[in-house]
Amino acid sequence: VFKALALLAATARAQLVVPPVEGIVAELKPEYVSAAAPVLGATGGSKDYFVFLQKFPLMPAFVFFHTEVLVCPRSGFTADEQSLLDQKISAMTDFAEIDEEWWKTRTADCIELGYGGALCEKECCSVGHDHMPLNKRHAVIGNANVNKKSLYIYGTGAFDGATAFHDACDKKC
Repeated sequence: VFKALALLAATARAQLVVPPVEGIVAELKPEYVSAAAPVLGATGGSKDYFVFLQKFPLMPAFVFFHTEVLVCPRSGFTADEQSLLDQKISAMTDFAEIDEEWWKTRTADCIELGYGGALCEKECCSVGHDHMPLNKRHAVIGNANVNKKSLYIYGTGAFDGATAFHDACDKKC
């Protein structure tokens, strides 16, 4: 009983240590603020594009994360790579992590879409977008620890990242 009371007392004195939040804001890199919209992209069959999510811890705390969508054409992968991704998709519930050893050697040309805070007023002016190879360690914000990138497959889609940008951003709510 005394041990249980001592443990309870020690637990009551424990404090949650939260790192300072200064510098943790995900601010869009200046080159992406109000950047021209990508040229309207391609559409195809329902499985012509693989949709990935890349995740990075935010510096300096490493307890908060930033995520971005990558949309990559199926044609950017070999038949064996496509088969592996299709198998992961068929076996997953919501998403599946992709091993770093696999993705760090894949150079499929993807469209990166990421949100970062920016003081601008036009719709989607703070949605960074760019072409990038799947294996690139890059984020549209400056305080993402790109060396700690993790990658997840979310599924397939019928249109590329430029079309996704326009579908989300060309109309005001």
